[in-house]
Amino acid sequence: MQEDLLLLDGSSPGCPLTAGQLCFANRWSLDEKMGRSFLDIHAPVPGFGEQIGRSSNLLLERLKADRPVWRYNWSLVLGCELDLSTKMYAAVQARMPPVTAANCGSLFFFRTERQTLARLPQTGAVLFTVHTYRTPLDTLACDPDWAQRFLEVIDEAPPALLGYKGVTPVEAPLREYLAAAAMA
Repeated sequence: MQEDLLLLDGSSPGCPLTAGQLCFANRWSLDEKMGRSFLDIHAPVPGFGEQIGRSSNLLLERLKADRPVWRYNWSLVLGCELDLSTKMYAAVQARMPPVTAANCGSLFFFRTERQTLARLPQTGAVLFTVHTYRTPLDTLACDPDWAQRFLEVIDEAPPALLGYKGVTPVEAPLREYLAAAAMA
């Protein structure tokens, strides 16, 4: 199985995280989140509580055993490593050279996660799975349309979200890199 597996207590208020097998974390760790409610786990996500917290809780409460749901998530990460837990990501950052427009495409990866939520019929627990994919930024930016669309995402996203997604620390060289790729 390639997914990380996280188990939420679907019968307790707030659906706290009660168990998990996490190999491919993205700037967090299981120890940090264990026992915390679904909303509390997502507190670092800018706007999550205010914008989609209530609807997310309702989704968890109303989730049927025969009706799993899924979504995609993205971020920009240094290096190709799958394990980017809090400690491991700090080590990856420490060994990377300074980011420039010239090396940005080879240093960064576009990381996507296919996330699913499924209620287990016998226990009522909610299984949260995360399948991680990563693609070199150079590969995606070979398509000028993709590079232009990603530039537009950066233009339109709130600054706090760009920080959370890993864009802010490298925004200037990333913009320069993407602008050149969009013109190719």
